[in-house]
This record gives sequence, C-alpha cells and structure tokens, in this order.
Amino acid sequence: MAKIKIKSKDIMLRNKEENTADLKTARERMLELRMKQGESKNKNVKETRELRKNIARILTALNGKT
Repeated sequence: MAKIKIKSKDIMLRNKEENTADLKTARERMLELRMKQGESKNKNVKETRELRKNIARILTALNGKT
C-alpha cells in the first residue's frame, strides 16, 4: 500500500474486489512489520497503527456492503 491512511469514503466508493485486494496487501504488510518488530528493525512505529486502522476500515466497508 503506497498511502499510509485510506479515507473511509474512498473505501466505500470502491468495489468489493478492490477492497479485498487492499485487505490482502494490508495484512501481508502487517505480517512483515510484525516480523521486523521481533527483530527490532522497525523504525516507523506509526505505520503499524495506521495499518490496523486501515484494515478495520476495509472490513467495516466489506461487512456493510451486501
């Protein structure tokens, strides 16, 4: 994911396939950051927090759409 923060209205405007693809990449990036955190190599602490919020935003949008 290039951007750190994704706005909720942007997520709501995209279709389900785009949101699921973004969710997959966000979860992969989160896994990478967790591994780096275990090795104490993570310099950007805010990125983990923003990724968690982005994942929550995407899941909220996906659960709201039918």
